[in-house]
Formats: sequence, structure tokens, C-alpha cells
Amino acid sequence: MSSLWRPAPLPTSLNEKINVEHSRRAYDLCLKLEKSTAEAKTVMHARVLGYLILYAPNDAAEAEVAKTIISCAANREELNQLGELFVNWFINTLRKSRARTPVCSSTSSRSPFEGGISARVQESPKEHHDAKAQALIRDGYRCVISGVYDILAESQLPGISLEQLDAVGEVNTQCAHIVPASTHFNLCVDEQGEPTSRLAASMLSVLKRFGYPVEPFNGVGVHSLVNIMTLARSVHDLFDRLQLWLEATETPHRYRIQSSRRTGAIVRRREFVTFTTSDPHRFPLPSPELLALHAACAKVANLSGAAEYLDKVDRDIEENGVLKENGDSSELLDVAIWRALGNRIDVGA
Repeated sequence: MSSLWRPAPLPTSLNEKINVEHSRRAYDLCLKLEKSTAEAKTVMHARVLGYLILYAPNDAAEAEVAKTIISCAANREELNQLGELFVNWFINTLRKSRARTPVCSSTSSRSPFEGGISARVQESPKEHHDAKAQALIRDGYRCVISGVYDILAESQLPGISLEQLDAVGEVNTQCAHIVPASTHFNLCVDEQGEPTSRLAASMLSVLKRFGYPVEPFNGVGVHSLVNIMTLARSVHDLFDRLQLWLEATETPHRYRIQSSRRTGAIVRRREFVTFTTSDPHRFPLPSPELLALHAACAKVANLSGAAEYLDKVDRDIEENGVLKENGDSSELLDVAIWRALGNRIDVGA
């Protein structure tokens, strides 16, 4: 697993994948914004936009990001606002700001639009409880990343031995959503469902190009098995905080485990994971497009410094508790509002 995902300036020599003129032009705007100021947040916003180009999961996503950046017409303040929007409503929404799902074992380079995500979502479990149960069956009553067994494995897997269970251990696993319900992202639309600004419209367009099917993920669609993985609590926390992600390999449904920190003990020093299913129709595998979206967000968040920034804001909110009278806590208030708006959506009914 890589340990090189730390905040870093945008590379001045362009990645070989950026061979389209408008992407180069957009990237140059990000470089200029980054170098034009010593203000930490503006630098972070510039890096978010630049790394979105570098780590877009597909050509359509890269083109949409570039188009959005160029639309700011080299307006420094508007470009800065665009970067801030992506921190607030893209990175912060995919991060652990969404509602935590309950314990799972409790008693009871193809375009994303050519795939079948929408069709598979339509056949998704209608309730979170059913999604948990089906994911456990599909995933063999194990955390799909660490390989540790769920505590129900002994009673639900015929023929499994105590030696097998002891070899990797047993825990209460959780039902992890790769991405949140679309209502979280739609917080930047008005009551009629229209984007509240041109920049908000641009961000939603980018989100779709990154492989997120907004409409099917309204309501119960978020519980589709294409958006669900069984994870141990410790792994789930890392995944939610964008400190761990899965990067696709050339082999379908085989992923390299990537992390921004040392996680060897947690994932049992695994380098790769391969998803399998006994019934692709009834128990579809996690969506490669959604995992690519999560991975892209994690890379951008860690390299731009946005993940580090949001972690610090979280700590400050926990430590301070109340707002300061001199107004120094206004930034914390903004993030607290994002958290409250996001967490009001209960995806774990």
C-alpha cells in the first residue's frame, strides 16, 4: 500500500494523460491560482481543482472538470469559489460527514453512462436492513477488505471451522455505503430541484461525469448492493474518512488497497482484494464506477490538503464545542452546518 498520499504542490510538468488542449489550459489556470497567493485556503482550493483534472476517473470527467474551470474565465475569485464548492459539497460529502450506518451483524475506460448502474439500482433492496443481510451473504460473512469474519459466520456458514475463524478473527461488521444518497449532493439545489448558482450546476455536472447516477440514488436506491460493502468497523472508519480507498486494476473487480496512512495491522497487510459473487443478478458486486469516484475523491482530498484541513476542523469542533464571541469560529460554524444538513438524511433506517 502506498504511503505517499500527502499534501503536495501541483506538479508543474503535466501528467501524460493530459493531452487535450482545454485540459492543459484549465490546469494552467489552477497552477496560476496556486502560485498567486500565500493564503492557505486559496492554495488548497487551487490544488483541489488541479488534482481533479489529474485524477479524474475517465475522459468525460476530466473534460467536464476542465470545462467548469475554464468557465470561470480566469476570474481569480470565482475560481477560488469553485474550489471551495468542491471541498464543501464533493469531498466533504463523500467523507465521514454523512450519517454512520448501523452495525451490520446486529440481531436482527468506459463511460459510466454506458453501464447498467441505473438498472441494477432499480432492483435494489428497499430497506437498509435487507441490504445489510444481502451484503453479508454476498461477501461470505467477511469484511471484504481485511478478510476478518463477521460474528454471524459461525452460525451461517456450514462447515466453517473454529480454526478458520481463529486464523483471521471475528468482529461486528458494518454495512458501508460507498457513496451517500443523492439528496446529500442536492443540497446545492433549490426547492424546484434547480442548482442555486452556475457553479453549483457545474459541480453537479462534474459529479455525474465522475460516475455518480444522481437520479437512481434518490431514496432507497442508495441501498443497492452496487453501493454496499461489508466492512469491519475500523476499516469502515478509514474508508469513510478517505484515508483508505480501492484502486482498480486491469483485472475486473480486483483492486489495489491504497491508503494515506499506515493501515497494515487493520487490513492484515493485504495488497489486493478481489470481489466475487455466487449470483451476479441477485447479489451484484460493488460498482467499479462508484469505487472509482470514491478513489478519485480520496486522492484529491489527500494531495490537496483538503482531508487534512477537514480533519483539523473536526478536531476544533470537538474541542471548542461552542462558538467564540470574537467571530474566530465562523469557519467551524460553516462546517457544522454542512454536517447537520448532511446528517439529517437517515440512510440507516
